[in-house]
Amino acid sequence: TVHRTRGRNTAAVRLLAASHRIAEATGYRLGELHVRQELSIIRRQQGNAEQALADAESALAIARELGSARDQSVALSLIGIIHRDRSDRARAGAALADAIAIAAQAGDPLQLAFLHGHLGALYVDSGHPDARPTLERGLALSSACRSVFGRALALLALGRPDLFPGEAARDAARLAAAALLYRPSPNPSAAAKALSRLARPVAPL
Repeated sequence: TVHRTRGRNTAAVRLLAASHRIAEATGYRLGELHVRQELSIIRRQQGNAEQALADAESALAIARELGSARDQSVALSLIGIIHRDRSDRARAGAALADAIAIAAQAGDPLQLAFLHGHLGALYVDSGHPDARPTLERGLALSSACRSVFGRALALLALGRPDLFPGEAARDAARLAAAALLYRPSPNPSAAAKALSRLARPVAPL
């Protein structure tokens, strides 16, 4: 995890592969589960959607076997995000909705904050009428949980000028806040996305 958060994906994959071999050899299923989750995140970042999805689905199967609600929700969120990357909105929405239902039943506000942000962003992509309330719910949950990246995720989607026509000043403020929050993130593309969108609503007419 330390290597991943510092952008050292090759080293992270090597260590995770070794950890997975040990967990598998000793029958440590929870260890296998968490390795699969981490590998899914890294492989998505590397653009390997097929393997990322396979890892997330393996993690989900183990989480169901162990009866871990939170890990089921995390795995489903990974599956939903990967499907969104691939523009498969139906599968993405179904996975994220299932993840939200499990997280709500488990009483996991931090996970719910991230999930509402991702589902709201998916809704923005498709022009869904629930985009704004879903994102505002995610922003409220993230603020209550003091989740920096949860807030950044919601603000990035809320700042899209096509979502709220006529709110250019508010959009610019949201995008600027998202870019600032994403600055220490290991995902520089998110900050770049916020800054590129920021340039549009404040550009001279």
